[in-house]
Amino acid sequence: MKSHIIQKPVAVILGNFGNIGCLAARAFACQGTAVAMMHEAGERSSRVVDCLSGDNHFAMSGCLSRSSDLASFAGLVHTLYGRVDYLINCEDAAVAVRGLRCSARARLSVLLEHAFVSGAVIVNMVSCSGRKMKRRWKEDVSRMEDGLARRDVRMNQVVIHRPVFQRFSNVRLASSACAAALFLCGSEGRHIDREYIVVNERRAVRRPGVRPETSLSFLKSYLEFCSVCSRTVFLDA
Repeated sequence: MKSHIIQKPVAVILGNFGNIGCLAARAFACQGTAVAMMHEAGERSSRVVDCLSGDNHFAMSGCLSRSSDLASFAGLVHTLYGRVDYLINCEDAAVAVRGLRCSARARLSVLLEHAFVSGAVIVNMVSCSGRKMKRRWKEDVSRMEDGLARRDVRMNQVVIHRPVFQRFSNVRLASSACAAALFLCGSEGRHIDREYIVVNERRAVRRPGVRPETSLSFLKSYLEFCSVCSRTVFLDA
């Protein structure tokens, strides 16, 4: 990678929970976006990056709970790209910074603050169910806004809903979550900010706080797109 500053969009992916990170990397690469990944199992993420279409991709092995690894990763992103259009946080961990504990996703957002282009999007992936969803969402937004002094950066969340005592397909859930992230990062989701989308095996709904939940018909096309990228066929969205 010869150029330190590139003109095409850049997607930064943290972690690979449920294989969502790898699936998102393939989907973004298919759209011509440069991909930077940090993953606990760095060997596997390196293999994924080597198979992505296009160029200007890279992967780094690191510990999500180690502040120095997050700083090294953010430094490489600044040096190689000079910009971040999308930050997809697929995993999280507790990080100690100057004696205080914060989340890895919040720390990385702060480290990349000056690299975010105007209108950049942060998408946090969480896995929970029932009443925990709204409380978790408020806590995440509060932490992110406390650390990130950029009001021109949109922040949203994809909640992967896993009902108790119900069988589900990890592959379908991963593809649905990835489709929701692409929707939030795309032109159809540009009006969505500080909200969250709940996905499960059969459907995806948007929960924008005080307004009634709305079906996301656009997600079906994104799910089909993710299915092609992962070479998986689905019967319905």
